[in-house]
Amino acid sequence: MFISIFITVLIVSSISAGLAAILVLCQLFVANYGTCKISINREKELSIKGGESLLSSLNAQKIFIPSACGGRGTAAH
Repeated sequence: MFISIFITVLIVSSISAGLAAILVLCQLFVANYGTCKISINREKELSIKGGESLLSSLNAQKIFIPSACGGRGTAAH
């Protein structure tokens, strides 16, 4: 009885770990957006790594914009 429960947990954990690894690899290779350009008021142009949120990219460039949701897009909910 204990062995069958242990094997079941091991199989489910292995499947979950495999799916997580596939997601990480897809994010690294498939979802590669390259370098993106952001134009701010047609005065300043920034080149940032694609795939990151706009708020975190601007914060990395020392441009701070207040947001109640922390950049997750949930301020209106």
